Amino acid sequence: MKWFVRFFDYERMFKRLLLPVFCFGLCVNPVIAQESKTNGKVRGESGKKLDAHLTRLVDKGFSGAVFVAKKDKIILAKGYGYADREKRIPVKADTVFPIGSVTKQFTAAAIVKLEMQGKLQVADSITKYFKDVPPDKSKITIHQLLTHSSGIPFEVGSCKQIKTRDEFITMVLNAQLSDEPGTKYKYSNSAYDLLAVIVELAAGVPFEQYLSENLFEPVGMKQTGTFVPKYSLENIAVGYRDGKRWGNVYEKLFRYDYLNKKFFGVYGFVVCGRGAGAILSTVGDLYKWHKQFEGERVFSKAAKEKIFTSYIWEGEEPPSYYGYGWVTQKTARGTRVVWHNGDVNSVFQADFNRYVDEDVVYMLMTNSLYLEQGAVKVSPQIAKIIFDNLR
Repeated sequence: MKWFVRFFDYERMFKRLLLPVFCFGLCVNPVIAQESKTNGKVRGESGKKLDAHLTRLVDKGFSGAVFVAKKDKIILAKGYGYADREKRIPVKADTVFPIGSVTKQFTAAAIVKLEMQGKLQVADSITKYFKDVPPDKSKITIHQLLTHSSGIPFEVGSCKQIKTRDEFITMVLNAQLSDEPGTKYKYSNSAYDLLAVIVELAAGVPFEQYLSENLFEPVGMKQTGTFVPKYSLENIAVGYRDGKRWGNVYEKLFRYDYLNKKFFGVYGFVVCGRGAGAILSTVGDLYKWHKQFEGERVFSKAAKEKIFTSYIWEGEEPPSYYGYGWVTQKTARGTRVVWHNGDVNSVFQADFNRYVDEDVVYMLMTNSLYLEQGAVKVSPQIAKIIFDNLR
């Protein structure tokens, strides 16, 4: 497991942990800065300043897609650098990236949606869904899984070793707890993978099918998922680590047969990982997801409050709290921000920030950590430019 430090709010810099999902870099040519001028939307003074800054970062190794909006006005929606360096395919605003642990908000949302549909309750014990639960885990609730307070370790076993859902369940139930359930926050990918299993058991359909039909399709998110979207491989970002080609996630992680153009293990392709961080998306689709929270197309007012409640202190300073798949925090301006980021094999990064009191949202996805120009490092630079120019 790798830990990353992110300085979140530029006015009051402090440590923040980026927790990877799978244990999942780009020497670029200066001509990218010229090519990127034709790609995407740039509006207003803030948009121009952001675009100029990000274009300069391309020469230092930055490569990714960025989306910034204030109220209903899109300030910036643009790609920078290459999605595929060897084929010289530039990143565009609609390039598809793995989003790592940003996936967790969708897993949590599926649980809350199922509760709205009367198919489960977050207060349920896991004994309602699994047989032969050991005594030390019998009091674990869905709420505790959602808030990383179940005591289940960060990652149980190896994804490469686990071939079936039952094997995964058995491995989690036999794992030694790090803490007594409900007593302490400890980030856990395995807890969110277990939530994905609960979604399937409660809904009676595969995990990704439920997300697609109940979360993504109603919002018009056509480029979000793992196997359900009809992705063009040409539109999926290739990852680079230390300036060398790593590949895309279908080459490296999802068992795609290029010869026969066929995916193996649809819906059950990886039992550990799918609830914690296996989703791909675009910055534009994440904006649609952000916008749906302004109404009640998918969630009731009560359900949204449940998602964004600050349930448990993460141990950060200044304080940050975990809700259901989101972190909640106060900025140095005294306003509220909810966010989550993600990392895939120290190659891809994503960062999603909703400044709810100031009606500002921005998200970025990157496919290279070359010279530390990944999303987590660039994010506070974006925040500084945004809020310096909104005063």
